[in-house]
Amino acid sequence: NNGISDLSESLRLLPKIQNFDLKMGGLECRISDLGMRKIAELVNAFANLTSLKLNFFNLKMTDDPITELFEAISQKKGIENLEIELKKCSYLSDLVIIQGGNLLSRIPALKRCSLDFSSCSKISDSDIEVLFNNLMKATKLEYLCINLDTTPISQSGLKNLAVWISGRCSAALFLKIRNKEYSKENF
Repeated sequence: NNGISDLSESLRLLPKIQNFDLKMGGLECRISDLGMRKIAELVNAFANLTSLKLNFFNLKMTDDPITELFEAISQKKGIENLEIELKKCSYLSDLVIIQGGNLLSRIPALKRCSLDFSSCSKISDSDIEVLFNNLMKATKLEYLCINLDTTPISQSGLKNLAVWISGRCSAALFLKIRNKEYSKENF
């Protein structure tokens, strides 16, 4: 957490950053809820942000700081490209996915969005439908990629999702589920 605080303070001196890429995770990486809140504050400090890539792999985080991070991201009205990886973040509940989609749909400039929830064990069929429904509110969205590999999404849920997507989605859409990649044309 001290490293996050130091990084946050240093990067605040560069408020004109347009592209930001942060990767954290693995067996040795520990970040507390406070550390994640520092990252949310850092995102808020970048006034000119147009591209944001956040990779949090195998972190044991709770819902509140991730929701706060999504809230901070949703305030960045100029973000066009967004990639968020929460791979193997198994402590996150389905509520984060629902709230995250709702908050991200408020970014008016969002054109490309990639979300990785692979190996997140608490995702349900209905959560993914709500997520897509929320993200489809992003009016400039041209590309959407969601990785649901090794999640508990059922075959029935996938079928319902495919039917739902084919009738509503105008964006180029890519899904990765159980090591198979799907595009809108496959539905």
